[in-house]
Amino acid sequence: MQIPNGCGSFLGLMQLILYAIYRKNKGPAAGAVPAGKGEDAGDEADEVEDAKKAAAAVEMGEAKIKVNDDTAVVDKVAAQV
Repeated sequence: MQIPNGCGSFLGLMQLILYAIYRKNKGPAAGAVPAGKGEDAGDEADEVEDAKKAAAAVEMGEAKIKVNDDTAVVDKVAAQV
């Protein structure tokens, strides 16, 4: 019973400390440019698209390997019968 109470007290204290640190932070200034909305927004979009394509290629490669492994297992089982 003491451990959950201690963990909760610690987390509550951490929340109060973080609140005290960031309570005056009202977000970005009115004239500030949000991230991704400046001159380099097109470059970042291209990088994201490239990363998505690379991830899809890796997933397709893994799927092919799994299919090949499954067929290899089927071939082994057929050879044993």
